[in-house]
Amino acid sequence: MADFWHPICGICITDLGNKRYIFQFFNEVDIQRVIYGTPLFFNSHLLVLQRVQLGENPSVLNLNHTEFWVQIHKLPAGMMCEPMAKQFGNFLGTFLEYDTAVSVLSQLAYMRIRVRLNVSAPLKRKKRFIWGMMCMLMFDLSMRS
Repeated sequence: MADFWHPICGICITDLGNKRYIFQFFNEVDIQRVIYGTPLFFNSHLLVLQRVQLGENPSVLNLNHTEFWVQIHKLPAGMMCEPMAKQFGNFLGTFLEYDTAVSVLSQLAYMRIRVRLNVSAPLKRKKRFIWGMMCMLMFDLSMRS
């Protein structure tokens, strides 16, 4: 993992057993880069990372949540806004942030939101949204190839 992350000040990895490890970084920049780069996969397994607070026992932490960037495609132009991003994010899990930089030819091709998901629960796939008083839309959030 150290070769993958390239920490500025090094890393110490301790095996706690029961598929749990402590990654000790010596620079806050390294910690933020790793946390913001989630989700991470290693040998086809999702790594669920959580910061350990002083006094916490890392062997008993509840590791059920992680953060994902989610793309929402095929939205009408008027729905590519932060209030809608918050609705989508809170429907899927917990809304964290909205990427306003994604665009194609001055028009948004898709909405990108960062959400905190419970990885022990099934993914939610469909949601009806009411936009104004005139139309009701249902979005399919399932993965397609």
